[in-house]
Amino acid sequence: MSLKKIPSIIALFILSLTCFSTIAVNAYVLLQGWTFSTSTIIVLDNTGYSETPTAVNNWNSYVLDARFSLTGLPFSHHIGMVRVNNPGVGWDGATTPYFDIWGHLYKMKIEINHATCGTYASWVRRSVIAHELGHGFSLGDQYFVPVLMNGATWGFNSRCGTFGIFTPQADDRAGVNAAY
Repeated sequence: MSLKKIPSIIALFILSLTCFSTIAVNAYVLLQGWTFSTSTIIVLDNTGYSETPTAVNNWNSYVLDARFSLTGLPFSHHIGMVRVNNPGVGWDGATTPYFDIWGHLYKMKIEINHATCGTYASWVRRSVIAHELGHGFSLGDQYFVPVLMNGATWGFNSRCGTFGIFTPQADDRAGVNAAY
């Protein structure tokens, strides 16, 4: 082999590495400042949906660096979940963070829209609740990827309509561990 061919062989080798190798990419986004100062996040559920404990257990069934705990006490929680009835809006769940004067997250409110979720099958309602709980772990919405934090419930490349996801996926869990 002549020395003139060596640069071509090296270039071909590098090209094959970039074209035919796989690179691990995490499909999660962390919401900066949305992390609670504790790794046990207490949830007060006032939605009346039977899917909430299952959605909590779906998160807690994995070894994560943080977890949820359901409570019945109204003044000792981090996340308050409520059922609202807002027909004519384009969302089925919404999460609102509350910060103190120093910018520290101290509470979140999760609203589950009964106008849409009330018509959903149980597994879809559980997906919506688990997705909103994911924001409680400081996970942001992702689109077009097969993760629980996919912000689209229905439609093209959606969490339920396309991928049928109602439990945390590997990238969702990696995001929680990165945050905590």
